[in-house]
Amino acid sequence: MLSGVLSQKIFAPQDKLEVKASSCLRQRFGRSSCRHCFEICPSGALSWGEQGLRWQADQCQGCLQCVARCPSGALQARGLSLTAVVEACAEIKQPVLGCQAQGSQGQVRLPCLGVLTDPELLLALVLLLHKPLQLNLIPCADCVNAAMLAPLQVAVLHVQQKFPVQSAELTLVTDPDQLVYREPCCDRRDFFRLVGRRSKRTGYELIERLQSSPGPQIYAHKSLPLGRRWLLQVLPLLNTEIQSAVRTSFPQRQITSSCRACTGCVGICPTGALIAADDFATPPDFAPHLCTNCGLCRDFCTVQGLVISTPPA
Repeated sequence: MLSGVLSQKIFAPQDKLEVKASSCLRQRFGRSSCRHCFEICPSGALSWGEQGLRWQADQCQGCLQCVARCPSGALQARGLSLTAVVEACAEIKQPVLGCQAQGSQGQVRLPCLGVLTDPELLLALVLLLHKPLQLNLIPCADCVNAAMLAPLQVAVLHVQQKFPVQSAELTLVTDPDQLVYREPCCDRRDFFRLVGRRSKRTGYELIERLQSSPGPQIYAHKSLPLGRRWLLQVLPLLNTEIQSAVRTSFPQRQITSSCRACTGCVGICPTGALIAADDFATPPDFAPHLCTNCGLCRDFCTVQGLVISTPPA
């Protein structure tokens, strides 16, 4: 028999958002001025209170723009699996990504396309699928989350400029006549193939539920934004040239002469990009692929011992 905790994880309705307060920049360092999620939330569902980061689920519209903007992975979208996306698009020549709104069409149905306002998440999909990709925006104009359209267009433009060849056929569709979505065929073979694919997708979501833990927040644990996690999953599958191009977009670090190798920045870093050196008199090592340039280490260091910057686009 399933235990009570296990049953709750499997069968209880899941919130669309998971809050990892220990990864929040302001929660980790009281003088952090980060306001990304507060400023992007169209409904005021995210705020700062006496207990720290506060999310009011009943006010949340589910646009997931906060997930796209959070630089430390403190806000995570539930039910999103890169493996499930790949499975759904595997045999489709031109996949369509839609949302879960009634009447929306797509081989992949994300909770909201607002999560794609994260350029790294969008880039991960483009590089991995490596085929024409349509984003179905037809229902978006009349949606409460229509405000995400402008930042989504910015993210698409960023990806197209950075990787013009790979993203040449990434299109935003607002005209129903331009949508190439076709309903799945229903002959016997295709029916069972479709059922199997959806069963796999359900399995991935179930595994994610079981792996998620609402337990106590531990500040030693590090986390990454969803987009960076997906991009790092995709990176080993790409050719050397594209890998190099992606890596050059990661932040770079410079240690100044005032650094005292105190390793305070190692502890405060929410993503694990700063790593204590074996020699305690040596400045910490740096992992660019884990750095999101959140600025927390810079704000925390009292002697301006390091500078981290993002290469120009």
